[in-house]
Amino acid sequence: MLKLGFLGVTQKTFKSQKEDIYNRSIDVLLKLSQKLSFELIYSPSLIEDPFILQKILEEWQDKIDFLLFQTTTFAGGFLGEILAKSDLPVIFWAIPELEIKGNLKWNSLCSLNFFASLIKKFNPKKKFDWIYTFPEEENKELIEMLKVLKILKNLKSLKIIHLVGTAPGFFNLEVSYELLKSKFGIEIKNYPSLDIIVEIIKSLDKNELEKTKEEIKKIINIPIEEKWLDEGLKIAIALEELAKKENAKAIASRCWPDFRETLSIFPCFSFAIVSEKIPVSCEGDILSALGMYILKEISEKPTSVLDLVYYDNKSIILWHCGNTSLSLTKPPISLDYQFNHPGMGSTIDSKFKEGEVTLFSFNQDLKNALIFSGKISYPFESKFKGSFAYITDLPIKPRELFDTIVKEGFPHHLVLSYGNFVALIKKVLYWLEIPSITF
Repeated sequence: MLKLGFLGVTQKTFKSQKEDIYNRSIDVLLKLSQKLSFELIYSPSLIEDPFILQKILEEWQDKIDFLLFQTTTFAGGFLGEILAKSDLPVIFWAIPELEIKGNLKWNSLCSLNFFASLIKKFNPKKKFDWIYTFPEEENKELIEMLKVLKILKNLKSLKIIHLVGTAPGFFNLEVSYELLKSKFGIEIKNYPSLDIIVEIIKSLDKNELEKTKEEIKKIINIPIEEKWLDEGLKIAIALEELAKKENAKAIASRCWPDFRETLSIFPCFSFAIVSEKIPVSCEGDILSALGMYILKEISEKPTSVLDLVYYDNKSIILWHCGNTSLSLTKPPISLDYQFNHPGMGSTIDSKFKEGEVTLFSFNQDLKNALIFSGKISYPFESKFKGSFAYITDLPIKPRELFDTIVKEGFPHHLVLSYGNFVALIKKVLYWLEIPSITF
């Protein structure tokens, strides 16, 4: 669980309502700690004595993950020097003035500027971020920052299942387990074959399978043999059970040729079902599984992994074999054969819903990351079979976007989720020390 420290600084010359605004901030954070599940450790009163600040920071050094530091009013540089020289990562919080007339009541924003510049002077490698907002329980800026901090904390204990390995010859999707462990703390649990899935399938509860099957049949059309629904759901339930057993929050699975050879099926539909709860990336792509996890935590929605397969003057088309979470799809949704293996299921054939989306990709060996937004719309009725999205309103010309992807050496996968989260992902990457390319 994220452990967040909170304190505010002041000086005697500022007297107006500063205790009230600080106490309101504590109340809001305590309520949010219940709603967002983090632990709050706080100073009960404002601090103006450098000795007291030094003592608190020393006490909190091994107790908190991040320090939320409110420049409640302007405060002295001796406090700023102590903060700068501490090892704690800092989020500054400045309070806007209540009105623009008369004397400045707090001069909080200028104080944030002052303290941040002292960090650059005394400890230039120290990482920090900032927010500028009133303390309100539904405050978007504060809640989004808390989400970012929770993701950073959770990454340190994240476990991803790597099932079988990467797809044959897809060398651009390979990443060192040791790199992920040393950089983030992420653990990769590797299963070198599908034996574990086969074993779980043999012991599945038939009643659970039938119950899940009836629910799915209410949502999708099944123009092909119903056996493909049964077999696809068995794999989905097995994947979920494996993730539960390992306490894993994401899966990167090789989908071909192993499922076809071992279970006589393609698992695209199975991945779609599991991805409603647990991100599943195709072709054994661990970095896409990581990207799906981060974007899911930010958006609180399922995510999907796709290829960029076409562009014109106004748009790009993203596509994959049929692995899209059902909640992201626009009816009608159909169970279908794999697109280049007639007679062998099972995939989803659907369009994504219309709406604003974020696209995200890690480059090989975490060299950098790509983030941009767009809008899904459909100016025509036709589509490629499988998972299909026509994306317009891009922040850059499609050719320039694709040129960046190619010249920078990004792999051929993009992660998609609904909503515009470019700024938030950029914040996560800043703390992870991964350069970002945004438009």
